[in-house]
Amino acid sequence: MSRVLLTIMGALVGAMGLVATATAAPLVCTGEPSELLGLDNRALMAELRDRLDRNAVLAETHDVVYSTTPTYTAASEAAAHCSIAVGYMRSRTRDAETINRCDCLDQLASYQPMDQTCPAQLDVSIYFQTARWELSEVDQATLDNAAGEANRCGLEHAVVDGHTDRVGSDAANQLLSERRANQVADYLVDSGLDQTRIETHAYGETQLAEPTEDNVPEQRNRRTELQIRFMSQDAGS
Repeated sequence: MSRVLLTIMGALVGAMGLVATATAAPLVCTGEPSELLGLDNRALMAELRDRLDRNAVLAETHDVVYSTTPTYTAASEAAAHCSIAVGYMRSRTRDAETINRCDCLDQLASYQPMDQTCPAQLDVSIYFQTARWELSEVDQATLDNAAGEANRCGLEHAVVDGHTDRVGSDAANQLLSERRANQVADYLVDSGLDQTRIETHAYGETQLAEPTEDNVPEQRNRRTELQIRFMSQDAGS
């Protein structure tokens, strides 16, 4: 007999006792009623069966069974309570407590915690339109993510390098690369990063990512490169 079946059988016995007595200790799943309770009987049965099948399979998955996470326990208990809920539905009974636990334990089993570790370094490239230095909404979202990581992990040092392609004069491109670097640096400061830890460089058209002839537009060269070093590689430290 499989481990998950034994677990479900044990949970079924324990769960029946929970249903029979109002003084039983509550499980971890408490709070707002499940949205499943708002479904009609046909849709509710389908959702309960789906959760039962999903968690029964999950609880027999090798990586889950032998992992150090609580996923196995949540999945096996979810399968047990969903099985009970299905049994009640077959007898034309909606047992709110069991349905709530089925739904909540299903969510716990599928929960994937965010990675709280911090990388040693983050590299970001922002690309610009010809002769422009304004940040697009996509660029801002990219920098928001970078700044968020720096605020979470602690900013040790950031280097912002502005570049251009070979369209325009050397002098104009030098100024343009300064504007691009400053635009990114200013955005990071506005996002809460320490200005004294941010270093900017402007290279004009002297460091091409993609070599071209003069006056040839190339987006890969119209860029600002951001390198962020973090203080900690462990968000909990």
